[in-house]
Amino acid sequence: AAKAAERSDRFDAAEKYYRRLAEDYSQSDRRDEAGWNIGFMFYCRKEYKKALVVFQRLTQMAREPHIVDQSLFWAGKTSEQLGRLDRARSYYQRTAQGFPRSYYSARAVALGHLDEQSLKPRPSMLLRSDPAAKNQIAHGGENLQRADALHQLGLEDLARRELDHAERLNRNDLNAMRVIRDRYEIFGMLDRAMRLSTRIFVEDGRRSEIHHLYPNYYWDQIVQAAVEAEIDPYLVLSVIRQESSFKEDAVSRAGALGLMQIMPQTAQILARNLGLRRFQHQTLLDPAVSILLGSHYLSDQVRQFAEGPTQELGFELGLAAYNAGPHNARRWVERIPYEDPDTFVERIPFRETRKYVKLVLKNYTIYKALSDV
Repeated sequence: AAKAAERSDRFDAAEKYYRRLAEDYSQSDRRDEAGWNIGFMFYCRKEYKKALVVFQRLTQMAREPHIVDQSLFWAGKTSEQLGRLDRARSYYQRTAQGFPRSYYSARAVALGHLDEQSLKPRPSMLLRSDPAAKNQIAHGGENLQRADALHQLGLEDLARRELDHAERLNRNDLNAMRVIRDRYEIFGMLDRAMRLSTRIFVEDGRRSEIHHLYPNYYWDQIVQAAVEAEIDPYLVLSVIRQESSFKEDAVSRAGALGLMQIMPQTAQILARNLGLRRFQHQTLLDPAVSILLGSHYLSDQVRQFAEGPTQELGFELGLAAYNAGPHNARRWVERIPYEDPDTFVERIPFRETRKYVKLVLKNYTIYKALSDV
C-alpha cells in the first residue's frame, strides 16, 4: 500500500503507511527501512529540512550497515538541496568510506568522493603466507592431487567432486579456501570460485581479495562483443556477474539461459538480426554466444534511453529494461520524474528490478575503480 501510494505521488498517504510500518515493526530491521522511506517521502515533497532530520537520525541509530550507507548518502543529497555543500561533501565522503560495501558507497565513489588509492590493499591486508605453501592445505591434500589428475584427463565432474570434498574438510580454514578457490578458477569452475571468493571476503574482509570477488572472467570475449555492440565492456561484465555469477550453464526458473540469462524467444530474434545460422536455444549455454547476444541486447536497451530527455539515465533505464522488459521501463519513464537518477532508481516500482539496477551499478563502479588501480 505504501509503495502504491508513492507510485501515484500520494506522498502524504505513503508517509502514513510507512509510519505505521515503523510502529508495527519497532523491534525489527524493517523499522529502519520504513524510517528511511519516511525521510524519502519528505525529500520527494521537497521538505528537505524534515528529510535531513530523519536521515541524520538513521545514520546514528540504524542497525543494518546498508541502511546507514543509504541514510548517509541521502543526507548528502538533502544537504545539497539545502545549499549546505560542505556538509553534503562530508556525508558523501563518509558514505564512500564504506566502499565497496554497498550500492550507496559505490554511488558516492562514482560522484568522485573517494581517492583512487582506496582499493589498493594496505600492507596489513596482504597475505603473509609462504609462497611454497600455496598448494598445501591441512586436510584433503590427496583430494587436490586427484582433482589435478582428473582435470588433466578431462574428467571435470570427478575433479569437481574431489574439490567439493576438500572444501568440506577445510570449511573453517580460509587459507585452504583460497587454495581451493584458485583450483576452481584454473579448472574453469568459475561460479564455484565466485562463491568461495564471496565467503572469503565476508569472513576476512581483506581488500587484497577484491579482484577475486570482482573477477574479469571471459574478458577477451566480452571486449570483442562489446566493441561490436558499442557498449561499455565493464557494464557487460557487471551484468554477467549479477545474472549468473559466471555460471555458463545457468538456467533461471523463468527459462533464461546462459551467462547473460537471455530468454530463448529474445535470443532467437537477436540471432536472426545478427545473422547467426542454425541457432538453437541450447546454444545460449556457449559463453561466446551468450556474451555476443547479451551485449547487443543490453546495448539496444541502453541506447533507446541514452538520447533525448532521459539521456542522464541511460544505464539505469537500460538495466531496468534488461531485467523487467523495455515495456515496463518505458512505462516508468512516463510515470516517474527522471530528472535525478538517484530519485528515479529509488522509485522503480518492482523491488527485484530496483535491487537489480543497484547491484549492477555497484558492480560497474567497482570494476571501473579496479581498472584504474
